[in-house]
Amino acid sequence: MERRRYSRQAVTWPVRLWLTETCFLPGHLVNATLHGGWVHLNWLQSEILKLGETYRLDVWLPGAREERACVAVVRHVNRYGAGLEILDELPVPGETSSAAQSRRTAPCDGVEPRWVMAECTRN
Repeated sequence: MERRRYSRQAVTWPVRLWLTETCFLPGHLVNATLHGGWVHLNWLQSEILKLGETYRLDVWLPGAREERACVAVVRHVNRYGAGLEILDELPVPGETSSAAQSRRTAPCDGVEPRWVMAECTRN
């Protein structure tokens, strides 16, 4: 049974999933809907993400000059990444939401995000 309210689109958007104010996990959103997606994380220690917990997710959208901060709720986790419900609306290709259309950014100027993962310590 399909649980998604919106269709998935393949994307490759760099992300940072913040665990604390100073610690994040880098990765890529590899498919997205208007309000969710699957994040492949470059490093995911067992049990570091909690189902139902809310995290800040920074998404680097194509053509954007800076990342967009979103609120994300963890709905699924495995050793490769996490399925997230994203409370903000994402500008997913092929979706016709007027809110998504109004948030599209200028064409890409070749700027790539440069992130260094902070040292994370488990509480």
